[in-house]
Amino acid sequence: IVRGKENKPVEYGIKAHINQVGGINIIEYASYNAFNECKRLKESVLRHETMIGECTHIAADGIYPTNENRTLLREKSIQHNFCRKGRGKDDKATKQMKGILNKERSTRLEGSFGTEKEHYLLRKIKARSQKTELIWLHFGVYTANVVRISNRRQENSLQAQKLAA
Repeated sequence: IVRGKENKPVEYGIKAHINQVGGINIIEYASYNAFNECKRLKESVLRHETMIGECTHIAADGIYPTNENRTLLREKSIQHNFCRKGRGKDDKATKQMKGILNKERSTRLEGSFGTEKEHYLLRKIKARSQKTELIWLHFGVYTANVVRISNRRQENSLQAQKLAA
């Protein structure tokens, strides 16, 4: 919920930290208290490793490249799209990989948030209590996931039929 002056919006309500794996959104953390999402990267990586397996790459917003996060990713050999520190320049392959990660992040992740807000009524949650707002958030995100999975299965089925014919 966004309120406040026109040039200084203030958000009220629940805030969520969401991971996306293969186009599927996973609510990693949700809270009514303000939090800095870049501090959640370590927990996100641990949750990914527990649920899915090894994490090989991360594409994140510009607030994530803290020294702590860079150290974590370097220790775990995880590729990322963070800007390089210092004066040096990335080699051509690294620059190309970061460009791909940035494009995927902006189109898939931000696009999926927009879809969920518009099509699953998450832009203006009409819940009257914190519990129902949290349930509304989960239903919106996971319903969008079910639709994505269903569409993928349908596309795979059609491709299999074309190959068989």
